[in-house]
Amino acid sequence: MSWLSKWWKNGGRETVRDTLVKRINPRTKAQALDKLRMMLGLLDRMDLERLRTELVEAISYVEGL
Repeated sequence: MSWLSKWWKNGGRETVRDTLVKRINPRTKAQALDKLRMMLGLLDRMDLERLRTELVEAISYVEGL
């Protein structure tokens, strides 16, 4: 078994996953929040209260990630 295989099985997989989450998560989170806020602005003009409430809850959820 190569050193790479041993490293991967003994925590390397988690290290890679954690590093990717730390680097990608803030950018992805910001893009999702921007999109949700844009949709919320569109709904404000249509006065669809229930959908607005759902989007507010979705924004809160994403901000909590």
